[in-house]
This record gives sequence, C-alpha cells and structure tokens, in this order.
Amino acid sequence: MKPFIKSFLLLAIAVFAMTSCEKTDDISHAYSTLTDAQKQEYYATINGDYLGKMYFWNDSTKKDSVTITWNASQQNKTVTYRQFPVSKLSGYLQLTTNIDQKELEIDRAIVRSMKNIDLVCNLNAPSNEMTEYMGTYYRFGSSPVERSQKFVNEKQDSVIVSFSDQITNGYQTLSSVLVLNKNTMACSSDLLFYQIKVNNHIYRNILGDLYFVSGR
Repeated sequence: MKPFIKSFLLLAIAVFAMTSCEKTDDISHAYSTLTDAQKQEYYATINGDYLGKMYFWNDSTKKDSVTITWNASQQNKTVTYRQFPVSKLSGYLQLTTNIDQKELEIDRAIVRSMKNIDLVCNLNAPSNEMTEYMGTYYRFGSSPVERSQKFVNEKQDSVIVSFSDQITNGYQTLSSVLVLNKNTMACSSDLLFYQIKVNNHIYRNILGDLYFVSGR
C-alpha cells in the first residue's frame, strides 16, 4: 500500500463537507449532473482491493482502531469489508434505565464473542456531485445491503445491528458514504448504525459511526 497520509488530510476535509451539514450552515454549493459514462468511470476507478484501519470507540469510551481489508467490485457495485469485526461494537453499549451495570457487562461480553463476518455494502454513484470536487474526489453512497445484520455465537446468543443511511446527533446530520481520491487512491468511508439488540436487550439511539481510512 502506498503512503497516503498527507492526501488523506485533504480527503478528510472533503468527506466532512460531503457527509455533515450543520443546520446553521447557509453555504451553498454548485452541483453538476453525472452522465452514465462518468458513473461508470467512478466504478471502474474504485474497483480493487484496499487495506486500512477501522476506527471505533472501545469499552473505555476511547478511540481505537483495527486493521481491515476490503474490496470494491465494479461488476456488483458493492463493497465487501472482509472479516468485519462486529466484536469491536461492544463499546457502543451504554447503561439505560432498563439495563444495569451487570447486565451491560454481560451484553458487552456477548458482543465481544461474535465472530468476524464479511459485510457487504451497496456502492452507489451519485446522480449529482459538487462541482468543486469533480475530477479529484469520487463520492459514493454506501451502506450494508442488509440493514439489520444478525450475528450468533456458539452459545446461540444473538446480536442484531441496525444500520442506517443517515443519523442526526442534534445539530449535525451524517450520511453513510465512501469517498475516493482518484489521484492517490486514498479512501475514507463511514458505516452508521443506530441500534444494537443483544438477545432481549435493546440499546436504542446509538450514534454509531465507524470510520474507515484505506488505500492501495
């Protein structure tokens, strides 16, 4: 994989602008309509294998990361995160009025016991793109094909993660997207989820944002 840290800093700025929108922001952007040929170029360019990091919050509510590989398929218009580590989502479980500390720790242990799976996501080129980013950044909508993903361990405990295209944290709306810098082949992407069910316990209103930084 080629070094892409410097280019990622610019990419991150673009992703932030593309994926978040403060309600008080009155900045307008010019948009251009993508032709079918341009959309096909998006898919052809991103096609291939990538290596990078997935960033998440651990049980100590600290930012953490794990190495992950993924593949973008031009033919299927999908992204597959290989061996997606659902066990790393345990830190997103927090105390609720109906779940005490002991139950929380049991549920976190159940999430940590889940085996990795290949997580398949849609890859959708946009109909319109911000003119200022065209020619440098290729932006895709990307979220799991199956929005509710069920995981089961050897003891038949179940974990169901509910993914979403968008989540709002009160003042900002985030969208589940993947952005490629076509000049450096550096990628940045998000996977958003709002609920985790562990057996009969439901953890609602989770502002889950898994952040991926990758390159070839």
